[in-house]
Amino acid sequence: MRTTVLLLSLAAAAIAAEPLTPEQTLNRRAIGDLEFSPDGSRLVFTVTEPVKGTARARAIWLLDVGDGRLRQLTFSGKSDGSPVTVGPPSSAPPPSAPGGGEGG
Repeated sequence: MRTTVLLLSLAAAAIAAEPLTPEQTLNRRAIGDLEFSPDGSRLVFTVTEPVKGTARARAIWLLDVGDGRLRQLTFSGKSDGSPVTVGPPSSAPPPSAPGGGEGG
């Protein structure tokens, strides 16, 4: 919950701030591809890092809405794909996580 409040506070501050230059836009993290679990208890999303060279690394994150726990699911340093719909907890790692299914 604290994380959600923090994200909303940052979004409100960004709206009130001066417009960003193109350079400033490229030097910020971006949150995207938000997807709630069917029961609304978890939110999975991507965080795109600032540009390094010619690429922007993207990782998949998971937020537990009930207790505000936030954890990064992928650590490849590359542009991990968009998250899929979150189902019930499982002992298996997500397909794009290290050691997980195809291409992991």
